[in-house]
This record gives sequence, C-alpha cells and structure tokens, in this order.
Amino acid sequence: ETRDDMAVDITNGLGPNWTFWGSGTAKIIWDSTKWIVVDQFEAGLPYTVMGITKARPLTMLKLQSIKTEGFAWFASTHLAVNIPNEEAIRQKQIRLVIQHVEERPDHERVIIFGDFNSIPTNASVRKIAGDAGYKHLRAKLSTITRKTCNSFNGWKVTKRESKWIDDVLMSPKVKPY
Repeated sequence: ETRDDMAVDITNGLGPNWTFWGSGTAKIIWDSTKWIVVDQFEAGLPYTVMGITKARPLTMLKLQSIKTEGFAWFASTHLAVNIPNEEAIRQKQIRLVIQHVEERPDHERVIIFGDFNSIPTNASVRKIAGDAGYKHLRAKLSTITRKTCNSFNGWKVTKRESKWIDDVLMSPKVKPY
C-alpha cells in the first residue's frame, strides 16, 4: 500500500535495480536482477457510495525468477474502508480479486497481499479467501511468532503500536521459505 512518490523513495532506497509497477495504492516492488515480468494485469474493484461509483486498485504481475525460471503471480490490493456497508463491499471485492486471479493463465501459484481493511472481529474477507484455497503466510510459517507486527492476531496489539504487516495469502502451490 503506497503512493507513487513513496514507491519511488522505497526503490531508490533499495538500490538501482529495484523497480515498481501498479496504479493507485496497489504496487508491486521487485529486484529486476532477480525477477523479470512475464505478464501483468490491473483492474478496479468497484463500489458505490452515495450513488457515485468508485474503485479500489488491484495490481497483478507474473514474475519469473531469473535464477530458477520458476514463476508466480503477485497480486496487490487495497480494499474499501471508511464507507457505509464496507464489510459487505470488501467481501464482494475479495471475490472479484479471486475471480481475476483465476482468469489468469498459470494461476496455480499466486501470492495475494495488501490491506484488506477487514473489521477485526469479522474474518469474512479472510474466510472467503481461505475457502477459495488461499492460506495466510502465518498459517504456513509457524516460525513467525512476533505478535506485535502482524494482522493475523486480529490487529489488537498491532494497531495500538502503529506497526503491522498487511495480509499475505498464498495458493496451495506456493511454498514459502
């Protein structure tokens, strides 16, 4: 979740080989000495407020490892927040994200990351993704135990400390290291 000026600052700070792509606040940043882009997709995730239709961003890149030639789709999104009926809108948006992912060729390996803005007491957005086969990174890597930097714990500690890692979901064929 970042604006263009922030992505420029981040990539400049990481070094000359880093780049980014994406519109709105859904960006993907990668090291161009390690990954090449082999496909891309962008869409808006629509919602209506007071009769005005708007859209939240979805950015997707299929990146291929230069070293191994393995690949995965990386999908970044930022779901609706601070609007009436927001949880129902987010549920529709996550279903649309999953639909767009499944329409892509070679969609078996995908990592979905972003700010779901889901209400901490309601895990419906994550449940919808989980029911579609996308599991949270923390569920796959039990060695990650820091409770102060995650949204997996319902953000109770995280929000108070003003630091968190937004959601990272993976399809069954993605093996984290």
